Amino acid sequence: MKCNGRCTALFKRHGHKLVIKCPLNCLGADLADNPLCRAKTIYWLSRAKVNELVIKTSFLTKLYEGRTVKLLSDYARRLVKARAEVLDTKLLTSCQGALACFEAKKGFLVDLFSLHPSPGLLYTDPLTALLRVDEELKKLSMSPAQGKGCKECVDEYTAALKKLRGRLRSSDLIKEGLKLVPRSPSTTLVYTALLKPSRTLISPYSREKAPSSMAVRGILLDEYLVPPFKIKIFHLNTLESLYVVSLALNPWERLVVNEVVKRLNMSSTYIHGLGKNRLSFLIDVRRRDVENVLEALWFEGFEQTKNSRAVTEASVFKSLGLLKLAPFLLDEMVEEFFLDKPSSHIYLIHSKWGRCRSNVILNERDVNRIITHLKIDSGLPLDYENPSLKCELITEAFHVRASVDIPPLAVDGPTLDFRKLRKKVWTLPDLVNNGTLTPEAAAYLLFCLFRRRNITVVGEPNTGKTTLINALDLCSPPHWRKIYVEDVTESIPQLKLGKHQVRLKVSPFESRRQTFLKSLEVLRLLHRSPDFVILSEIQTPEHSKALFQALSSGLRGLQTCHASTLEGLLRRWILHHGISPINLLDLDLLVQMKTVLIDGREVRRMVRLSEVKVSEEVSEVSEALAPVKLVDVFTWIPNLGLVRQVDLYETPTLSKIKELEFLSRKRFEEEIRAYQELLLRLSSSSIDPATCSTKLSQLYFRYVAGLEEASTIVEDI
Repeated sequence: MKCNGRCTALFKRHGHKLVIKCPLNCLGADLADNPLCRAKTIYWLSRAKVNELVIKTSFLTKLYEGRTVKLLSDYARRLVKARAEVLDTKLLTSCQGALACFEAKKGFLVDLFSLHPSPGLLYTDPLTALLRVDEELKKLSMSPAQGKGCKECVDEYTAALKKLRGRLRSSDLIKEGLKLVPRSPSTTLVYTALLKPSRTLISPYSREKAPSSMAVRGILLDEYLVPPFKIKIFHLNTLESLYVVSLALNPWERLVVNEVVKRLNMSSTYIHGLGKNRLSFLIDVRRRDVENVLEALWFEGFEQTKNSRAVTEASVFKSLGLLKLAPFLLDEMVEEFFLDKPSSHIYLIHSKWGRCRSNVILNERDVNRIITHLKIDSGLPLDYENPSLKCELITEAFHVRASVDIPPLAVDGPTLDFRKLRKKVWTLPDLVNNGTLTPEAAAYLLFCLFRRRNITVVGEPNTGKTTLINALDLCSPPHWRKIYVEDVTESIPQLKLGKHQVRLKVSPFESRRQTFLKSLEVLRLLHRSPDFVILSEIQTPEHSKALFQALSSGLRGLQTCHASTLEGLLRRWILHHGISPINLLDLDLLVQMKTVLIDGREVRRMVRLSEVKVSEEVSEVSEALAPVKLVDVFTWIPNLGLVRQVDLYETPTLSKIKELEFLSRKRFEEEIRAYQELLLRLSSSSIDPATCSTKLSQLYFRYVAGLEEASTIVEDI
């Protein structure tokens, strides 16, 4: 929908403030981009002295002050004087016998000065209006007067236009605009440079107000339903988008929700003695209660109506105090969302549109309700002595990892961080298909995985480390005994895929009451006889020492670690965690993940795959203290992507493998080629994780186990 200009103005004498309120369905309140908004503002500024300008829509509030307001106010005052000088009675009187000339003059002045039904150019686009005046004067100078009295009329008209041009050129807005015109392809860019808002605020979430359509062409980026919510994504600026949430319910359905919640609160269902997945059970109970209330009311057959499911879900979440949080929990496109402090906006990372601000505000009461759910569900303390909490919320609809910090640690009040653990399972072919890594790099990782080489995935937060190790984990052969040690359950259940899997959950690092220590459980793995070990993040010196003790004892597996570079990780292990450099040789493969900017979008990519070897210039006598050297196997090159740097057959890991297995170059290249071809074939087709795992396991039995009847063996398992 285009802006209709039906906004209202409110002058506040105290502080000389002008507040412009736009209609409910307007999202395009912008002095630079919206000519109608600019015209209305200039008109109102001509009527009062203003120091501060505020433009409000249902979802955005823009504040203009200082230089921008001075430019527009100065122009508005000069325009009022020019209007009075030019539009006099004599100038608008028709010459006898020259009606066509009069109509042309009148039409030109109307185009400039009109206020109704649509504003003229002097209000909507002052720079273009000045250009039109120059063109009109040039036209008058080239067209001599022909009729009786025409010369006097033309001279008066010309004098009036010159006076108008003088008024316009004397305004600071036109002066500064003319300086920018030669460097700008359009006047819109000039206005963008001159009329910048001092601040842009997102208006609070209102369930009663929803945008019916976009206000400015091109601002709406995406729109979809997450029942019972409607989600709209709007362009906010070059770095962020606006994530607008509204209830997809009509006014009558909203009244139904309010009535249902009112009755539920009068007869609440209390649940005691539940620990694990309490919220999931509570949602199921509340859903049943809501259905009973609807049935008891006047809504016979309500479940058959079109929007009954949305009404039920909205009632459930509202009764639990989670209605504002629900859209972010339910939207599978939301990867992670945050709240910095109470009474601030939630912002998020969207899988398609990147970083977004939302129109949802959580007040202190909302935050306390959420914290209560987290404390009860986790059974962990959150108080003055334990100001941090990390736990999981698992339901049929969502699975999130929640982190909370409260005062005195959080200075401005409680902070929230919810990381969505996707229901979608990403396989290695999926990651090849979306460009996370190349088929060749994936094939090499698969080759090393099948030989039970250790793989450490390194990266900054939210770069896809866990996604990659889960994808590799799915490729493991079905007969391996795999043991997992995690503080938050992010691994994929595989018992239904016919695999052996033991998953252990330890106390999170943030908890002071650590009943099950990760470092202790890692050491206990030695007595659990695993074939392969999958660890969650290696964080503390104790974790690192336990990891390298397990590696030196012969255990191999997958693990993640936070670091911005591989060299930084090695320095931290050696200098801060006290790991001997020679122990780093047990690491085998180090994979670095990073978020890179491609075509204006942030995407996750493998940017480096390196291996550790002893520096050649060190003698065997001092080998125990030898520094290590990183050998880059694959590295990221801008505009080219992930590029192989060495002969894969000559890597340090291949040297270790060749010490235990006869592996000719021809056989190695044949195996890598087979992995690549299968990954490419699977990436181009939509297959489920079970089928993908089966297909890749067949190659394991053929090339690693040396069994020709690979497909029969896998199917039997």
